[in-house]
Amino acid sequence: MAHEIAHYKMNHIYKGLVLQIIVGFFTALSTFFLFNRLRKKWEHRWGINDPHDIAVLPLLMASFSLMSFLASPIGNFQSRLYEMESDRYAMETTADKEAAISAFQKLTKNAKSTGYEPAIIHLTTGSHPRITERIDFFDKYDNKDSGQSNSPS
Repeated sequence: MAHEIAHYKMNHIYKGLVLQIIVGFFTALSTFFLFNRLRKKWEHRWGINDPHDIAVLPLLMASFSLMSFLASPIGNFQSRLYEMESDRYAMETTADKEAAISAFQKLTKNAKSTGYEPAIIHLTTGSHPRITERIDFFDKYDNKDSGQSNSPS
């Protein structure tokens, strides 16, 4: 719960929305340029007589898909950073790394995941840190790093 509260307190939703608007604008702009370049170069070979012809739709969709795929690491990188910030906040707030480790171990088991995927897959589709990275973070986390201590003062 502390992890989810961190997303709220750190305004991750609003920051993410701003980035997605910016990335979306540049994705649309690059799609426009790629689409028009390909259309002008290949329109006669593909039987496209008019830029407003429905026959250009597959080309437009392919152009947008390519540009969206190329832009996806930006949003995923931001999301992974926010997840790490929220994990740190949860540790600073609760100081219960055993519960966090147990929860992620159960999540790994229930998802039937090894927690490892190839780097290219993680870069393009991974919106969260790998579960193994998160477990390792919790395992190595020291409350002294945050200025808190479990010992009574």
